[in-house]
Amino acid sequence: MRKINYITLQDGGEGKTFQVQQMSALHLESWINRLLIMLAGKDGTQKMLSKTDFNSLASKLKGGIANVESQFSNLPAEKVIGNILSLLGSLDYEKVEPLYNELLTCCAYVPSPDNRTFINPLDVQNVDAIISDVKTLYVLRLEALKINFSFFGDGENSPKTTHGKKQITIKKTIKT
Repeated sequence: MRKINYITLQDGGEGKTFQVQQMSALHLESWINRLLIMLAGKDGTQKMLSKTDFNSLASKLKGGIANVESQFSNLPAEKVIGNILSLLGSLDYEKVEPLYNELLTCCAYVPSPDNRTFINPLDVQNVDAIISDVKTLYVLRLEALKINFSFFGDGENSPKTTHGKKQITIKKTIKT
């Protein structure tokens, strides 16, 4: 079942409630693949990534987002910010925009917080009629990223080894 969060934000001086729902697995996989393909095609990104020790990066990711944060917290802020700005500067916004706008499709306006059965899904065609504050757009997209990438933090969907036994069992059946 996909995760759903409800948040209330101040938008244009009034409190508005929004639903943020996780993308389906197939949709999220497609979104991530399109992002990675786009990033892989950029010269600045390739140069930055070529400096990365991929074994080190993989070991940092295995421990979840908390481990990644602790590994990078010792880096000077200007180096982290410089790398992020270099990456962003190498991207073509016209190619990024569809992925960026797709994050809005995870969000819906809930006109009556007491009745969450009626929602108004957000998209680029109706967002200006519902949202008046640009900060609300940034917060909603950030919440969409958080809910879709929460698997990095909790690891609930990844198989774990317990006392040498695997959680996943594959049975082979042979017809006779």
